Order: sequence, then C-alpha cells, then structure tokens
Amino acid sequence: ETLISVYGDMSLKRSPSSPLRSEGETKRHKPSSDQTTVLGVHEAVVRCVVAVDDSTVVTGGDDSIARIWKKSRDGTSWLCTAQDQHERPVYALCTVAGATVATGSLDKTVHVLNTNKNDEDTCRETILRCCGGVGDLAVVVPQPSDGDTAAKRYLVSAHQNKTMQVWDCSDWTCVKKLTDQHSRPIWAVTGTNSTLYSGGVDKTIVSWDTKTWSHLKTTNTNHKGTIEALTTLSREPKEEGREGKATNKTDYVISASMARSLSVWQCSATNHGWLLLMWTTPHAHDQPIGYHSLLRVDNSTFLTGSQDGSVKVWQLEHNCDNKKGNTAQDGEDQPTISVVNTRKHQVHVSGVRQLALVGIAQLISVSSTCKEVHCTEWEPV
Repeated sequence: ETLISVYGDMSLKRSPSSPLRSEGETKRHKPSSDQTTVLGVHEAVVRCVVAVDDSTVVTGGDDSIARIWKKSRDGTSWLCTAQDQHERPVYALCTVAGATVATGSLDKTVHVLNTNKNDEDTCRETILRCCGGVGDLAVVVPQPSDGDTAAKRYLVSAHQNKTMQVWDCSDWTCVKKLTDQHSRPIWAVTGTNSTLYSGGVDKTIVSWDTKTWSHLKTTNTNHKGTIEALTTLSREPKEEGREGKATNKTDYVISASMARSLSVWQCSATNHGWLLLMWTTPHAHDQPIGYHSLLRVDNSTFLTGSQDGSVKVWQLEHNCDNKKGNTAQDGEDQPTISVVNTRKHQVHVSGVRQLALVGIAQLISVSSTCKEVHCTEWEPV
C-alpha cells in the first residue's frame, strides 16, 4: 500500500501570486533507498491529507490552500491539477462520494470540491458557512427509515466553538446544529450508520443518534490529553449453533489522545450510544500521537503516526486471555489491540501529523514541521 505523509513549516506564508504548479511540485523525484518520494509541496505547514482514489490525493495546510494532486499516467510522479483558496488554514479534509471532497478551514467555511475538475475556478462546487472554525469532518450514512428507498448521506463539521453542524449532501442545507454537550473545542468526529461520535479538548466522547441527531451519552475517557482522533472498526457477524443463527455485528470506537494513549471502546448492543472500555494502553508511542493521525485500514486494522516519527499498524483481535491493559473478565471473548508492524520514517524527523492510503501499496504522510507531502511504498500488514 502507499502511505502518504504530511509535513509543514509554520514560518512560511503563501504569496498571492504563487503559480498553481511550481517547479518543485511538477518535478519528478527519484525514489530514495526506502522507496519514499516527495509527492508535492505546500508553502506552509501541511495540516491534512486524504486519498480520493488510487490516483487522486487532496492536501490542505497553513497556506490556506487545498490542493488536488493527480498521479501521472506512467505512475512515476504527481501533479497539482487544481487548488482552492480559503481565507485561513485548512484543518480538515473528507471524501464525500465519488470525486467529491470537502475541505474545512478555520475561516468557518467548508468548501465542496469536484476533484475531476482541472481548473481552480471550476473545481469548487459550493461553500458551506459554518458557525465556527472547522477542526474535523466526517460523512455518515444512517440506516434508511421505514419507507425510504435509499440511504441519505450527511456531512458533519466539528468546530472550535464546541458545536457541530449536519449537512445534507444532496442539497448542502444544514439540517441540524449539535450544541451544549462539549465544554471545549471539538477536534475529532467519526460515525457508524446508527451513531455519531465526537471528541476533543474536554477529553470526552459524545455519542449522537444519526436518525434524530439527538444526544445519547457523554463518556469520560480518562485520557490525560486532548482526543486527537477517532475512528470506528467492526466485527462482522458469525454463524453459530446448529441452526446457523448469526450473531449481531459489533462496532468499536478507537480513540487516540495527545498524551500517547490509545483506547478501544465497544459500542453497547443494548444501550444505544453507550461505550464500554475494552482495552487501553497509556503509551502507544514514545511521543504524542499526531493530530488526526489515526487511519482505518479495514474492519480490524488501523494505523497511528506519532511525533516520534514512527507509523504503527494495529490489529484488533478477540481472545479469552486477560492481557495487560484489557478490562475484560477471565474467559470472556473481548477485543485487544496489538502492534503487527512498525516503521520509522526517517524523513519525518519532526514527527508524523496525518496519514492516507492510496490503493494497496502506497502510504501518504505529512509531518509536523515541514511543507512537503511524502509518498512511501509500503506494505503495512
């Protein structure tokens, strides 16, 4: 798989006359000994990255620009094909559907972009006016209600002013504003088809019903630092017994904090929105986990990046052993997480900020203190 990483230099500012393609952006870079190349360059710290498909990546940063990158036909380089200008730094990116990407900024807007448009004047489809600076974005698709023929898709924007907004992706109207549950800025949001989860500086995870958008439960996580990232995993049903009766699907929430801790929460099957702590480790990395540097690979695998410059691959497992850090009782079939691979990114001397996967062989990563986006040939599992 390809790992894409982000770096940034906060002392650099964007020049208004900056061309769409600079010499450094279109230049082909030879792979280094560890199969890492420079995908592209921003003019300030790169805050976020998302992979749209096997040949398209979007990045955003402190230069207030979201850039669309396309892989060349021969697959040896990446070209910036379009860019979109915000008024303040871009902190969040999210794929909506197909070629559509949402970019969130501290300027209190979300821009909806069509990554197939190769012109900066036409790639922007609409602007959503938010009530606060955007710290994270997520798409949820609730289960259709009785009588509905198709599931609706919603974009959720999480804000620095402790609120969130829910946007209908069919017409981009705001259908709900979520308030009064977080006491500090919200930096992370994720969800399943039944529940939305949010976390942030107040160290709590708040769950919301995706049908009514009502508050369900606030969970005190005991994380010692800000919740930097959230993601969800699931355990598919298994057939048991002579009658082949299937067990219910089990969802899990993974939370990562600035204080290096990582926790696995099981979504309660009987109390909607309740989270049960299954496993936790206070020292997932030697240094803090990067902002939004928690990437879901599949239903049982995820990646974390850290300020120590490492990327770790974690596997969700089920067993009856009460391992260290597991809150399960002896004999119970409960989840634990374990490291199955660790890679130290030598190019990330200042740490890994965020990750994205392109296809099955490339990891895109960005770091904490440089303006380059890196592409690494890597097989994580």
